[in-house]
Amino acid sequence: MKKLISLIIISFCSFSLSAQTDISEELKLLSESDQYSRILENYTKDYTDYSAKSLYYIGLAYYMTGDDTNCLKIMDLSIKKDPNDPAPYHIKASTLNYMQKYEEAIVHFKKAIELNPDKSQSYTGTGDSYYNLKKYDLAIEYYKKATEQNDVTDGRPFYMVGQIYYDIGDYDSALQAFYTTKSNISYDSYYYINTLFNIGLLESLK
Repeated sequence: MKKLISLIIISFCSFSLSAQTDISEELKLLSESDQYSRILENYTKDYTDYSAKSLYYIGLAYYMTGDDTNCLKIMDLSIKKDPNDPAPYHIKASTLNYMQKYEEAIVHFKKAIELNPDKSQSYTGTGDSYYNLKKYDLAIEYYKKATEQNDVTDGRPFYMVGQIYYDIGDYDSALQAFYTTKSNISYDSYYYINTLFNIGLLESLK
């Protein structure tokens, strides 16, 4: 009898794990196709037994639809279930940046970096936090670290280095940084036209 009960428990646990995996995969597919409304409509009624990754995708849906309060709530649950996944730390920190809670954001960005030091977006987010706190030396440090990562595709960290030098009146360093930006971003980047304008402006000042 005891053996039978053990088998039933093992079978139940296996089924639960499989169900959670299936939900996670489904939520991942919905996220990748930007169906955040569908996630919020169908998966937020009873999520207490969801896996950490499933909770992350629900929190991401809240993030993408601008619901900061629920995003933080769900990301905290995801982190509690799996404190070794960098993704919820990054999204939580990004949300805190939007809420202008920059000091708190830095703590979570740095945790995301600790868990995954190769992710450029977490360095960029940390740079944004320090920039808004007017701690420009630290902002430049983290923006430059972002540009050194292999996954960097966004021109923002390159551009922001030039922007900071321009803000503090170091126009020679700003010009050099904008030329670096121009060499490292694509023509269709949001920052490309602004970079060309700033190069022209700074060259004319010389």
